[in-house]
Amino acid sequence: LPGFAQATAWSESHATSLVALGDSNGRVYILDPATGALRPLPTPSGSEVKWLAFSEDDAWLAAGRHDGAVFAFDAASGNPLNAGGMQQDFSVSQVAISHLERLLVASGFGETALWRLPEPGPTGLEATRLISGPVRSAALTNSVGASLQTGLLATADISGEIRLWRLPRPTVLRASSGPGAMSVAGNLYFDGEHLPDVAWNKLRIVSIDDATPTPWAELPQPIAYAALLDAGRTLLATSGASMYVFDAPSMRLRYQPVALPANPLRMTASSDGAVAIFAFGANGGAGFEERLRAYDLR
Repeated sequence: LPGFAQATAWSESHATSLVALGDSNGRVYILDPATGALRPLPTPSGSEVKWLAFSEDDAWLAAGRHDGAVFAFDAASGNPLNAGGMQQDFSVSQVAISHLERLLVASGFGETALWRLPEPGPTGLEATRLISGPVRSAALTNSVGASLQTGLLATADISGEIRLWRLPRPTVLRASSGPGAMSVAGNLYFDGEHLPDVAWNKLRIVSIDDATPTPWAELPQPIAYAALLDAGRTLLATSGASMYVFDAPSMRLRYQPVALPANPLRMTASSDGAVAIFAFGANGGAGFEERLRAYDLR
């Protein structure tokens, strides 16, 4: 291994004849035993890698380190599956990952953290740490068994107690709402039925009951903000330095695009769809400042 590091963890893939290696410097590699080729994966230096695991189809690889950092990679390309980090406040001694459920389980010393990995898209998104999880147990290092295909976890306590947990399996709506756009609005309103779906410069509305989504509306530039207001009747979006207001059910513009002074830095809107406020960057007497401008959406 490079840098005179020691191998501290390894895992063999199920069917693709690859070996994942982790070292004492926190680095992760994929080894092809047939050729001896060693491929490094993008991991920052840190404490030793404690556990490596391939997903059920060998498409993904998870790594956990002593310093609490967890990483997830596409095994073929080596690219990270998420932006940002997945950091635990405990030392990770074991990880498991499911491609089908987009779920990563990190555990160590009686603590367990569950992470939902993002859908792929043109911009990298962060993984989401789930609020639910097994309660802490009095345990040593490897105290969690995972069967992600069946949606079950087993935890062991030093007292001899074993508990069985059912993993959360929410319905995944394949739509990118706020995080699908380039920025997240200052608020989020939900009418209980509909969500905006953003794909770069295209926009539509999807229903959580799997009803047919609206047709795509294509805007000239990538969409920075998208918000569904007025109980799902008004759709507000920004593309470049322009504001678009749609009648949500028909996806027709209520009026011509409104020119903005510049690309907005921030946006917030009232839930009734009456007013939107944007922040624009400017140079003032004391340096950089943000100027607020309100718009009557009606």
